[in-house]
Parts: sequence; structure tokens; C-alpha cells
Amino acid sequence: TIRASVRDAEPAVEIGAALALTRHETSENAPSLAGTGLTPREREVLRMMAAGRSNQDIADALFLSLGTVKVHVTHILAKLGVKSRSAATDYAHRHELV
Repeated sequence: TIRASVRDAEPAVEIGAALALTRHETSENAPSLAGTGLTPREREVLRMMAAGRSNQDIADALFLSLGTVKVHVTHILAKLGVKSRSAATDYAHRHELV
């Protein structure tokens, strides 16, 4: 799969592939994400979280400050009604949001 390939790639390739993966929205998962109340940027951050990216990796890839990514993660957790990053990732996978 793409995710498996991304995990084994060089860092620069890995970030580029993660960005491509996060920007890919199919007609099937776009409505599911829209129903969560997440903004487009929060959806992008959630996808990167689900791909195993750290806050710093996400910040670097999206050209955001670490603080901004932390705010997005806080908003994602609140909107999904979960208390941890791993719970948000589990929720996203269970509800086929990523």
C-alpha cells in the first residue's frame, strides 16, 4: 500500500508522499470527514496523524509552527470527542475517515 511504502522511504520522499496522501480525498471519504465539523486543515492534520506523523513532522510538511499544529490537534480531539491522539487515529480508522 501507499502507507507501507511511505514508512520505508527516505525522509524527503516520505514527507512528499504523506502530503500527497493527505491531499487525496475521494468522494467516499470526503462526506464522512465533512460530517465531523473538521476544517480542511484539520482533516489534513488528522490524515497525517493517522499516517504516524509527529506534530513536528506535520508542522514541517505543512509549513506551520509547532504551536499551530498543536492547536489543530486540540481542535480535532474536541470535535471527535476523544481525549488522545491515538484515540483520534483509532476513531478516524473505525469511521473510515482516513
